[in-house]
Amino acid sequence: MATNDKKATGEKRIIADIIPRIICLFIALVLWLYVVFNSTPDFEKSFEGVSVIPVNALVLEERDLTVYGNIENTVEVVIYGSRGNISTYSGEDIRATVDLIGIEEAGEHILPVKLELPDGAAVRSYFPKTISVTVQAVSENIVPVVVKPKYNTNYTVGTPVPSVANVTVTGPESELALIHHVEARPTYDDMLDATVTAVGVPLVACTADGTEIKSAYIGVEPSTVDVVIPIYDEKDVDIVVKTDNKALEAHTVASVLPSKLKLRCKIDRSDDVLDDITEVVVAKYDETHLSKNIDVTEIELPIVLDEKYENVSDIETVTVILEHRVPSMYAEKSVAISKANFAIDNPNNEEFEILTESLSVTVCMPGAAVKDLANPTLKGRDYHLVGSLADAKDGKLKVRLDVSDRNEYADEIYAVGEYFIEVNVK
Repeated sequence: MATNDKKATGEKRIIADIIPRIICLFIALVLWLYVVFNSTPDFEKSFEGVSVIPVNALVLEERDLTVYGNIENTVEVVIYGSRGNISTYSGEDIRATVDLIGIEEAGEHILPVKLELPDGAAVRSYFPKTISVTVQAVSENIVPVVVKPKYNTNYTVGTPVPSVANVTVTGPESELALIHHVEARPTYDDMLDATVTAVGVPLVACTADGTEIKSAYIGVEPSTVDVVIPIYDEKDVDIVVKTDNKALEAHTVASVLPSKLKLRCKIDRSDDVLDDITEVVVAKYDETHLSKNIDVTEIELPIVLDEKYENVSDIETVTVILEHRVPSMYAEKSVAISKANFAIDNPNNEEFEILTESLSVTVCMPGAAVKDLANPTLKGRDYHLVGSLADAKDGKLKVRLDVSDRNEYADEIYAVGEYFIEVNVK
């Protein structure tokens, strides 16, 4: 029993000695690591490709200057300090800058590179210590907007219209010299069957051949435009001329040359097409176009269309052949109208004097009206010449025939030819 007790006591003493020794070893290791990572002041680390950033660039704008060309210079930096700090840093923790505040004129400027380091780091070395910065004067030009849309349609393509015709471009003079125009490029994947408006289309600066100039130093104002892309339907239709005088229309046959016109209609809605249009009235004639005592009259009239239609032919006038065929129950009568029956409208209350004493007018009227005209006992059947001073040119007043009391023949009587009286506006 005594021998076993001594053995157990010896083992306890060995264990008691080992534990303090292990603790001492651990503490020594921790102290060593601390000294290595925090107490050694000259641990180095290199960083390549640290970008150089310009500062105070707004000062250049106030002086109508700008940096030309991207400052893509990088520097190589070596820092040192305690291992514990330096080993945790990356290139993003180092800030390299050049200050533009001292630049007051265009040209090449050599600027020093300044470094900002994180806590606990010092610069061992860096290269390069200076970089070259090119500065140019900022100017502006006015250039046109060109629209180049991309789309498909089964109808006729119109000319796209931008919301502004010209824009202002600003930037370095060397780049502005390359800008010929700016382009709006709206794009549609679906087929277009009606006019559309592209809103807020970006503008890009281009050379004369349409090559885009990509530069962060070019400004465009406004930078976007709205673009109307018109879609049209086109069709060849018959040409028609008419008159508003029902009696004249009944007595006249009008033929037109040419007989066809290419008509265009803007499609604002999908149903604005020309499928049901076979003819179009392009001009109107009246009694002033007739020649007295001549059955056939040839006149040339300008083409005038309803505003929803557009003439896309290469003709602007039509030749109209009027055949005046007075039926047997009508008669042409020469009527002498005296100065007292000249009814002159005076919208501006001007003082004027009628110089023409009387005028002989050829009138086409029903036979019954001819008898009334010859009957001296009928009153209120006087015929007036009606005109307006607003139509006077060089003292000549253009007039037309009218019936004073708008009797039962009023819509059946018309003059043949064109008549003028002389007036003197005071």
